[in-house]
Amino acid sequence: MRNEKEIPVLIAEIEEELLKLKRLAEKLSLQRNSLENEERIESAALRLHNFYTGCERIFKLIAADVNDFVPDSSDWHKRLLTQVALDIEGVRPAIISSQVRKGLDELLAFRHLVRSIYGYGICEALW
Repeated sequence: MRNEKEIPVLIAEIEEELLKLKRLAEKLSLQRNSLENEERIESAALRLHNFYTGCERIFKLIAADVNDFVPDSSDWHKRLLTQVALDIEGVRPAIISSQVRKGLDELLAFRHLVRSIYGYGICEALW
């Protein structure tokens, strides 16, 4: 942590992201049983994409302000996910469990798919 005065700011930023994630999760939960057409599937895919992106924002905040290191290599997304799953002695405990990391790793791959194809291609890619 660079400065103890930054802790409340970090907490507020994380809490704001968590509220956004909660709203997305609620919308996804409501949408889960109504994926009968392409538009709804595209909408759900975008919401899942946004959910992972929100998680990643939180991880970047923690990596920058607590670890004082954000990976910047071409595989930084995977490295960041690995980093927040580590218990770093004297710095912080693991932010997520290995089980959550595995699920988020799958969501990261899905986000890459969503970013790489047209919306109508999501249905074709999933089936």
